[in-house]
Amino acid sequence: ENNNQLTAAIGVSAPSLAVFNQTDAAGTIANFQLNGTSAFSVGTTDNQNTPTIAVGAASVTTNPGPMVDIASANKEAMTSGVKNLLLRLRYTVNTNGAGTGIGFTVSSGSSNVGAKIVHVRTNTASQGDLAFFTKGDTIDASDTTTEKLRIKDLGNVGIGTTSPYAKLSVHANATDSTQPLFAVAS
Repeated sequence: ENNNQLTAAIGVSAPSLAVFNQTDAAGTIANFQLNGTSAFSVGTTDNQNTPTIAVGAASVTTNPGPMVDIASANKEAMTSGVKNLLLRLRYTVNTNGAGTGIGFTVSSGSSNVGAKIVHVRTNTASQGDLAFFTKGDTIDASDTTTEKLRIKDLGNVGIGTTSPYAKLSVHANATDSTQPLFAVAS
């Protein structure tokens, strides 16, 4: 069975917003189109009811793929301007020290965070650092990650420090003086 039917539409002569529903042996997909172009799709694609979301030029297909797929045909450089970002995370406060980021979890406990990347605001207009955290213990808690690396707003990189004073600052763990700062092996 494979059907692709229009389930809802808004528009006068041609639908400006249309919702198509497709069901086949692999799953069910709802495809939302704006002016005839796929805006986003939501569905299950792997016979196990795993939810999948596709945004932009991507669309959920009946072939298993990433759970979230964000695509764009925009050929402009991603190096400047908000309009070229494929994803933007916003925390709408104006407080230095506040941050927003993404967390990574590989656990059946959905609240266990194993690693994260956070933008930490240090000045106005969202000026700030990029901090990398990992979990170094097996404590079953929602987030016991600690910062391991920071890229400062002006480009200095710190490993083991939140305040690098040179282009690369490497600091030993204060509680473990037996570990070398660098190791070169062949």
